[in-house]
Amino acid sequence: MKNTLTFILLTLIFLCSCNKPKQKTTDNTPISDYYSSDYIAFQGKDNFEVINIDSLSNFSDLSITIDEMNCDNKIPGLTFSLDKSQYNFVGCSDCKKAKLKSCKGASSFIFIENDSIIRDLATKKKIHISDLHKVLNEINNGEYKYRTGKSSDFPIILNLNVDNKLPISMTKNVLSIIIGEFEQIHQSYKILKYNYEIHFEPYEVL
Repeated sequence: MKNTLTFILLTLIFLCSCNKPKQKTTDNTPISDYYSSDYIAFQGKDNFEVINIDSLSNFSDLSITIDEMNCDNKIPGLTFSLDKSQYNFVGCSDCKKAKLKSCKGASSFIFIENDSIIRDLATKKKIHISDLHKVLNEINNGEYKYRTGKSSDFPIILNLNVDNKLPISMTKNVLSIIIGEFEQIHQSYKILKYNYEIHFEPYEVL
């Protein structure tokens, strides 16, 4: 009899625990913010202005705005949200009137068209942007094709251009992957291993 009562009690406890409503964490998850070191350093300067990528229609709107700001000697801070994360960093362009430090030299160039890295400009061989870490490993090992021979003190320049026919969501997704790939490496090394800048180029087929 005692064993029977114990079994019934345990069964009731099990059923109650199964029917207990699960706590919803997805909707209440706070947005995690990413701030690049350049964004933090330039944030308080008078010529620092923020471009909200979420408010733009396509890559052309973004690249033109960045270029105009760079030519006016303004520093374009870029911000956008994606998957409950907020990204904040600095954008660059190759304005002829106002050369930024990145235009003075680079350790390597990475060419990105839409969501693909151009592995070879001659053969048009491509890999998906999510394989950026493979290119960074090649740069680290001295095996990458588009190195300049300059020291790693110079930044890696990522030349980004996205087809204007594609929505701004494509640009945001590519940017989030680029930032995520670098951050994953920096966290694994526990140091800022790579200095990099993203250059926004007017779209053309590479």
